[in-house]
Amino acid sequence: MGGGSGLFTSPNVNALMSTVPPQQRGTASGINTMVGNTGQMLSIAIAVPLVLSRIPEDVMFKVFLYGGGMGDLPDALRAFEPGLHQAFLVSFGITVVAVLASALRPSHSPREMAVR
Repeated sequence: MGGGSGLFTSPNVNALMSTVPPQQRGTASGINTMVGNTGQMLSIAIAVPLVLSRIPEDVMFKVFLYGGGMGDLPDALRAFEPGLHQAFLVSFGITVVAVLASALRPSHSPREMAVR
């Protein structure tokens, strides 16, 4: 996931910053960081319920109230895996939409126009 984020983020931030006048780049960078942090928080809010959705309620109470993890609960671990798989599939779908939106965005900077 980290490599994909690096390959995706760098060109998009470059495209964003090249469309902003130099005197407004600090503001644009701050807004970009805020939007990125908001996206990270939303991804956690989406992924955690998906991962935990298949774990029995009594197991979740045991893990979250008393600690100790699920290592000694093989049935809970088997229930955890499909939820994790589901969270990865949803994340993949969101990533595909983001890649398509990025690929279809219009070019605005003179440098980008020259490259295309």
